Amino acid sequence: MKIKQMLLVVVMLMGFTAIAQNSVEQQLEKGIKDYEAKKYEDAATGLRPLAEQGNAEAQYYLGQCYYFSGRYSWDKFDRDQGLYWIRKAATAGNVDAQKSIAWIFSNTNRDIIDIQRYWLQRAADQGDKGAQRRLGDLYGDAYNAPLNCKLAVYWWEKGVEKDGTYLQTEIGDYYYLGKGVDQDYSAAVTWYTKAADQGSGDARYKLGMCYFEGKGVARNYIQAVKLFEKSNTPQADKMLVTCYTHGYGVKKDLKKAEEYKNKKYSISEAELCVMPKPDPYPDHNYTPNSWLLKSAEEGCVDAQYEIGIGFKECYNKDLNMAKEWLTKAANQGVAMAQYELGAVYGKQRDNATAVEWFRKAAEQNYYKAINVLANCYKYGGGVKQNKEEAVKWYAKAAELGYAEAQYNLGEYYLSQNNEEAVKWYAKAARQGHRYSINELKELAKKGNADAIEALEDLDEDVSSYK
Repeated sequence: MKIKQMLLVVVMLMGFTAIAQNSVEQQLEKGIKDYEAKKYEDAATGLRPLAEQGNAEAQYYLGQCYYFSGRYSWDKFDRDQGLYWIRKAATAGNVDAQKSIAWIFSNTNRDIIDIQRYWLQRAADQGDKGAQRRLGDLYGDAYNAPLNCKLAVYWWEKGVEKDGTYLQTEIGDYYYLGKGVDQDYSAAVTWYTKAADQGSGDARYKLGMCYFEGKGVARNYIQAVKLFEKSNTPQADKMLVTCYTHGYGVKKDLKKAEEYKNKKYSISEAELCVMPKPDPYPDHNYTPNSWLLKSAEEGCVDAQYEIGIGFKECYNKDLNMAKEWLTKAANQGVAMAQYELGAVYGKQRDNATAVEWFRKAAEQNYYKAINVLANCYKYGGGVKQNKEEAVKWYAKAAELGYAEAQYNLGEYYLSQNNEEAVKWYAKAARQGHRYSINELKELAKKGNADAIEALEDLDEDVSSYK
């Protein structure tokens, strides 16, 4: 009898749990629908109890209500509170919230690249293709130095969609030029083909050039002309002028060549201007808002990092406060915070402690920290000077694709092995590193054949060096 009573209690509890779960799901669904209908007051009222109970999806949508409702004149619009709730959802693993924070930090004056990378990395690790593509953009965009084209290609290849012709062409460009990856014309052809088959004019032109020059495929002028004619781009039409003038892949036809030469194009897209961002600290001081402070005090690492960076970077710097908040994030194992904390100790002339934090970040493969740690060994800052140890760390950062470390490695080898120096200068130069390009030019002036070849690969004018 007792067993039957116990079973009855269990069944009843299961029933109550199911009813409660259904109620939560219904409440969440209604809150999301109210949010989508721009009924922010109703949405916030329904979502807040769930958010306060730790429901990450409710936290995300509640944050969206507060952060983005200003354009619809909701009187309780509050971006600071909105970011607080989005952060809580992101910390709980909500992918949409993680991407939302990255978007917020890229579209406001809070343009902190490492926070964008921090959250996009977490969304990307969960397999979100949008986050993977955007993470690649952050590593591949020169605006977001330090550049790391190797990581850009890695994440782009993970995140590219089957119909993502622009990114497929971009990946092809990186393989064609050897930017951050080994130069591989065959791989470039593979990616150009994916985009060209879907109608990309740019990819058709570039694939046509591969056929025209015999790079990655056997030289085939007929196939090149077919691709140029399908491309309908100014670059392709210039090549068609050449083909019809000289008879490459087609019968010579000067009239046809003239037609392509005089073809007119309309501007389909306006050039976008990048407007300057306002000074985030107009009064030269930094004071974190109450919601940001609440996030940080609750242990949110990127909030702690943001506050630390605010105190470190504002005009009237407060390095002690920066150190206090960066230490909180660094002690949670966040490499970007460990690196910045090392920088703060360096500014305060405590080089030994700076090296300790740089090393912690370097051991997590944070390439900026690896390069700085190498500098410490090179110059004897905070550690005993050790050129061999410096080279070891430079090599590690260089292999991770960091252009600055590749340049530093080239500098090390310059006095003893020009071939090795050119190899590393060339890798950095392919990522747009100006100092490396200048070093290659200096070597080329001295008649170094490898440097001349590297500059030719970069489409630099080398006529004066030959």
